Amino acid sequence: MRYGRHGGSRLRAIRDGSIAILRDEIREAILEAYVAIGAANLVVDAASRHPMNSTPWAAGVNDAQRRIAEAQPKIERAREELLKFLAAEPPAA
Repeated sequence: MRYGRHGGSRLRAIRDGSIAILRDEIREAILEAYVAIGAANLVVDAASRHPMNSTPWAAGVNDAQRRIAEAQPKIERAREELLKFLAAEPPAA
């Protein structure tokens, strides 16, 4: 799966950077959300290259709406996992 022009390098940076120190379930939730958002963005970009109201444009818009809807629970899960993690952390001294 493609992640856009720089998405692959961003995904590696996220995977290998500060997110790498998080618990597995948080990291996996964030990466799933990131991939779902990237897939939706690619479809939106592809649809925008077609004339508005053309068949390929309409198909792309429909696909984008579906992918956005599919991404929503993944985004919510990532947010919930991260908020739980942050609430459990002791305050910095």
